[in-house]
Amino acid sequence: MSRPRSRELVRASAGSGKTFRISSRIIALLARDIRPASILASTFTRKAAGEILARVLARLADGASGPAPARTLGEHTGFPDADPEFWRGVLARTVRAVHELDVGTLDSFFSRAVRSFSHDLGLPAGWTVADEAAAERVRARALERTLDSARRGEMVELVRGIRGGDVRRSVHEGLSREVDQILEI
Repeated sequence: MSRPRSRELVRASAGSGKTFRISSRIIALLARDIRPASILASTFTRKAAGEILARVLARLADGASGPAPARTLGEHTGFPDADPEFWRGVLARTVRAVHELDVGTLDSFFSRAVRSFSHDLGLPAGWTVADEAAAERVRARALERTLDSARRGEMVELVRGIRGGDVRRSVHEGLSREVDQILEI
């Protein structure tokens, strides 16, 4: 059997068959007895990652179910002569090691990479990436502390600058918008 390529990037729009192509690639690697722990498939959303893993298992089960599905799966993965017994073996090995198969999001991959080098990067122990709700709470607390420490004259100027003469505009909303712009910079 031919040696698999070490990496492949699949870029395509929604509905173009990315999940099929990625699951075919993973199945081909598993069929070549490549260790699941050495396989990485990364996508943008947890939903897509879950769909890829589910598709791998479903297609392997289908290939193990009979000669015609085995042949079809073999044609899509580079094993045209594979029979159901072959796919049952691949399925059994995969199920036993499914916890080693790394199918996740790009965010989770980069988070693990940064976590591995957090000391080298000077990050504090136990750091985490905040989800949107947690990030909003941190911003609100930071604004509250900043406003609590401001002198009266500074506060008046700040409110004038934020509201820009519009009495309908929320001070909190304006401050939040300013903080968001600073964070983008």
